[in-house]
Amino acid sequence: MSSLVEEKQMKIVNSTVLVTGASSGIGLATAVRVAEEGASNVILIARDQKRLEEVAQKIRKTGAGAHAYICDMASPDELEETLKSIRREVGVPNAIVNNAGAGRWLSLRELKGLSEIDTALNVPLVAAMKVTAFFLKEMENGVVVNITSPAAEINIPGACAYGVARVGMRRFTELMILDERNRPDRNHYALVTAGETATAYFEKNEVGNDRVPMRRWIRTLTPEQVAEAIVIEGIQKEREEIYLPTEISLLSKLRRWFPSLVQACVTHIFGWQPKV
Repeated sequence: MSSLVEEKQMKIVNSTVLVTGASSGIGLATAVRVAEEGASNVILIARDQKRLEEVAQKIRKTGAGAHAYICDMASPDELEETLKSIRREVGVPNAIVNNAGAGRWLSLRELKGLSEIDTALNVPLVAAMKVTAFFLKEMENGVVVNITSPAAEINIPGACAYGVARVGMRRFTELMILDERNRPDRNHYALVTAGETATAYFEKNEVGNDRVPMRRWIRTLTPEQVAEAIVIEGIQKEREEIYLPTEISLLSKLRRWFPSLVQACVTHIFGWQPKV
């Protein structure tokens, strides 16, 4: 093994990594992957106690320590108490993966109540900011990886609150990079923009994934593929921007070159058309 690879792996080996939304999908795959890469402790946050304990058992089989915390991250009081318990019982993480996400893929007219807006914005955006802020002053040269979707790049019809939250994740990451850039103890911030992933997300929505524009032409990812990008590209290689699959990277570049054309295609040709 080359010295370069060893240096990169040291970002995970014997480290403590916190993963939110760790009971399933991308969070589960990421938690297992960091354990396999040599993390000594993996902190897991999610709402589903049974599933979270199953994830913890998988991690312990790798030889890493697993610390499961049941928490509704949309609740300010519950989140703060959970973070205090983590600091007291495990310590300050070396890396944070802000993966937890909620909110339904619906237009504003389709939401059943104002509380749905709170849910969509609180998790991922507000929760990610709070988790990062809680440990920020104690982390030194750590890594924070935020997860978003192509809705952060392009306005996607029929997903208003969801889209606003994902745009917020992009701005949050970019502003943290700017705010921390001159600090000798600065943390590295990465944004992973992942296309449609084979998780249970759309099963929990009233609408199916047929609203995802151009899905016939863009590959569906597995949680393991996204986890690999988070761990290898985001944590170990410290890349600031990661797009996957390749089609999403190409779409992002096209949007920057031809913003009006790409938006028109997404809106009028491939996008969801509201019923009037």
